[in-house]
Amino acid sequence: MEGQCSPPMGPPLPLKVAIVGFGQLGQFLYKRIAARSNGIVVTAVWNRTAEKVVEAGVPDTVIVRDLRDLVNRDVDVIIEVAHPEIYKQHGASWLQHAALFVGSPTAFADAVAEGQLRDLSVTSHHAVFLPVGALWGAQDIAKMGDRGTLTALSITMRKPAASMRLEEPLESALQAFMTSTDQVTCVLFDGSVRALCPMAPNNVNTMALAALASGSQVGMDRTRARLIAEKSLEAHVIEIEVVGRCLAGRSDPFRVTTVRYNPCDPAAVTASATYESFYSSLLNVTSTLWSSHKCKGGFVFC
Repeated sequence: MEGQCSPPMGPPLPLKVAIVGFGQLGQFLYKRIAARSNGIVVTAVWNRTAEKVVEAGVPDTVIVRDLRDLVNRDVDVIIEVAHPEIYKQHGASWLQHAALFVGSPTAFADAVAEGQLRDLSVTSHHAVFLPVGALWGAQDIAKMGDRGTLTALSITMRKPAASMRLEEPLESALQAFMTSTDQVTCVLFDGSVRALCPMAPNNVNTMALAALASGSQVGMDRTRARLIAEKSLEAHVIEIEVVGRCLAGRSDPFRVTTVRYNPCDPAAVTASATYESFYSSLLNVTSTLWSSHKCKGGFVFC
């Protein structure tokens, strides 16, 4: 059940956002917002190393040097583009202060963190916005998940080996593959999304989003994840297979397969087209979703 409040009068002008994380995506968002505005203004920026923010010319009044101080800033939406671990320490306090725009949905492979933030988003009346990024067909998966008509979901991600940022034991498997001379392709993982996320927190956000969209009948534990490294690939390739219910008297279920080919630098963790999609999701929040969800809370795909 979602929280209730008086009907919103529309999005605030401008929408005040904080950017948490100033890597390539954080810098891209800051520069794009500064150049185009589109009803958005950055009122706070944090990075683990503040020098990086200073060198980029961000005004000192905007820089946050201690994440605990973020709740004291005038912010409507906190844009997280840092690391999923950050939610364990700050997610709850952030969500009581502002809406979240999640760049690291692998954080929700932690069932406790997901449950806490789902409940808190309703009681605090602050939405958790989930930008779909590279997840083609996210809204369709979410609709099937809501209706309970989704029976199976699998995602295969093929990426250049050099673009992988993994934790053990996958990191050792990746290094062994990269130094071998007789392999060009390596299946690093084949199992549930929940099991994969802690081992590849920066590489499988698309998988986490799909699992979240799939609803409780499939979810993190029943969404199949396959992570494949390739030496000569110069793109991020995502194949999604969705399977629905069989009609009465039929044995052939509803099925959709999509393949997304996103060219990239072989060492890039995030392909450039995903940056534009992320920014478009932020504009979507500003133009349409903010007014309808800022009071109700809940997880919202955008």
